[in-house]
Amino acid sequence: MLRISFTLSLVLISAAVAGCAVADGATEGTNAAELTAQCSSPSAFVLGVQSRNAPVNISKPDGTLDTCPSFETCFFAYLEGTPLVVQQAWIFDRANCELFVSWLDACAGAGRNPTCTIVMNSDLGVDSDWRLVRGCIPP
Repeated sequence: MLRISFTLSLVLISAAVAGCAVADGATEGTNAAELTAQCSSPSAFVLGVQSRNAPVNISKPDGTLDTCPSFETCFFAYLEGTPLVVQQAWIFDRANCELFVSWLDACAGAGRNPTCTIVMNSDLGVDSDWRLVRGCIPP
């Protein structure tokens, strides 16, 4: 299981601070109570990605990608509630004769599907399981 550094988590979370403002609209009254709103900064959470034989792509709601290269451990910060699509860039590593078998950790429920969807509501880790292919001869 992937362990996320507490210090790294704090650094990334502190980088994702936002505020809020309340404006008085034309249909609203001018009572101070009506202009008071509870504002809180959104929480940020860390996604730790352990890529094995293939890069792992993380699709964000705005259509951009974060990528963790092959054989790396990467950490990405996302705001609470952010839906993400996590995907293996490929599922067969010919150079090592290994095949993607399943996801581990946060994507474990996706089984053999090389794509999984998660929502960032806590710090999460994503890892994958690869197995040797019998009879495969690396190039």
